[in-house]
Amino acid sequence: EHVSLDLGDPEERYVVDVPGAEVDDWLRRVDPRSRGGARFRNRLRERIREAAVERLVSARGHTPAEAEAALADGSWTDDPAAAAFLAPSLGYPLRTRLRVRLRGGSLFRHGVDRTVAALREEGDGS
Repeated sequence: EHVSLDLGDPEERYVVDVPGAEVDDWLRRVDPRSRGGARFRNRLRERIREAAVERLVSARGHTPAEAEAALADGSWTDDPAAAAFLAPSLGYPLRTRLRVRLRGGSLFRHGVDRTVAALREEGDGS
């Protein structure tokens, strides 16, 4: 016996947002030359900071205040670029600034990438 399923028309299917799509959209808008770029950079940095606090609370058992303190002094990670991204007063290492500029990249985007990677490792128990 042969059974078939009707999956419906593709145009009628429910559309679900892709996780992280909002962040991807913000990353496209953070270009310093774009209108509102600084606003999007600040918003994205704050969203990542919130995620970092949540990650440190869940992965390390920190209180939110302890997590905030670790982010502020950079002690939450061994990655100086990730630390500087969430604590701008720390500043990026000179070597990092030069390497990113020589490659024509964005220091902000580099900071996002390194911070997200450090948070991912934190969640993996690394």
